[in-house]
Formats: sequence, C-alpha cells, structure tokens
Amino acid sequence: MREITRTEINTMCFGKSIIILFVAVILLLSVFSCNDVSQKESNPISTDLGATQEELNRISTDLGATQEELNDIKAQLAEAESKITEYEIRLREYTKIVDSDYPNLQKRVQQASLILEIINTSVAYERGLVGEMELFNAVSTIDLIDSREIKEDFIKMIQSGKLMSEVETDIMMSSWLAEVERLLQY
Repeated sequence: MREITRTEINTMCFGKSIIILFVAVILLLSVFSCNDVSQKESNPISTDLGATQEELNRISTDLGATQEELNDIKAQLAEAESKITEYEIRLREYTKIVDSDYPNLQKRVQQASLILEIINTSVAYERGLVGEMELFNAVSTIDLIDSREIKEDFIKMIQSGKLMSEVETDIMMSSWLAEVERLLQY
C-alpha cells in the first residue's frame, strides 16, 4: 500500500470542508427562506388553529353538559325502575288478595247490592217514583241479606206498623250505608 502524503490529506480535508460548507450554506438558506414562507402561511394556520381550539373547548363544554344530562336521566331511570318494581310487588300482593278472597268479595258485593237496592227503592217509593209492587219486590230480598242488624231494623219497622219519623229513617239508612261500606272494604 502506498502512503498518503500530507498534501493529499490536505486536499481531501479541503474538499470535505467545501462540501460541509456548501451543505451548511444550503441549510441556512432553506431555514431563512422557510422562515419567510412560514410567517406568511403561519398566520392563517394560527388563526385556524385558534378557531379550532375554541371549537374544541365549546364541544368539550357541551360534552360535559350532555354528560350531566345523561347522568340525570340515568338517575331518573333508576328511580322509575325502582317504582316499577315497587308497583309490580304491590300488584302481585293485590292479585293474591283478590285471587284468595274472590268468592268472599263476590258475596260481599252481592250483599251490598241487595242493601242498596232496598234503600234506593224505599227512597223512590217515598218520592212517588215507584209503586207498592216495586217496593214489595225489593223488600222481599231482605231474607237474602246476611246482616243481622239490617234484618232487625227491618223487623222493627214492620212490627211497629207505623211510618218511621224522618230522623229514625235517616239513622236506619245511615247504619245500612255503613254496613254497605264495611262490606265493600277489604
């Protein structure tokens, strides 16, 4: 191998230095030229970036408000579901009561209906709206009524043979209506 001389080394270093200097000049020129273009183009981009940032902030605020509304709706939904569950439980309880008490309920309604029919027909007879036959038909159902108190009141009324006073009639009718109310409660 041959030895490289100092001159050759200097020439190679000088060539490399020129290349490095040339690259540095090109880089500097491109930085300065980009700086001018960048300034012209960066103003609209900066404005667009600012507007975009404002829009992003507005959307973020709207999202927060929407999230709060969603949480409120979820709370209302949970409350409604709780009420539905409560009502379903009540309905099952009432259904059990009606299912188990239906024959008794039917009997009580029938008894209340008989009592009301006698009361209504009696009042209509007093006002002249029905005749003696209708009153007799209504009164003949007294044997179907289970209430001892109503039967006793009716017997007292028949045995006296005279018309009852208005006060006595009101008292009797009030007690009969109280019996109807008791029958219709569960």
